[in-house]
Amino acid sequence: MLDKRTFRLYTIVNSVSGVNINKMNSITTSTLRDNLSETLQAVKGAKKPVLVSKRGKVVAGLLGIDQLEDLMELYDKKYTESIRKARKEIESGQVFSHDELFGEI
Repeated sequence: MLDKRTFRLYTIVNSVSGVNINKMNSITTSTLRDNLSETLQAVKGAKKPVLVSKRGKVVAGLLGIDQLEDLMELYDKKYTESIRKARKEIESGQVFSHDELFGEI
């Protein structure tokens, strides 16, 4: 059973991508372990974090990359600017191949 604080903070619809993510957007460590790939797909498309519980207590949370970047922006504006710059470089073709970057290591 999740604590009252968690219950108040996180509510969501039943399951996503066939993984049993419950109404509070929570998944057990056992289910996560057995369905990691499917769970990551569900997290990728989720608007809210997925809480991971072990023995009824929340021990971790999973975020999609967009959510993580939003949190990182709150924490460190330089991080967000570096992401923006990297995406522009990729879009404009300013990338290196593996061989160019690492050569004959």
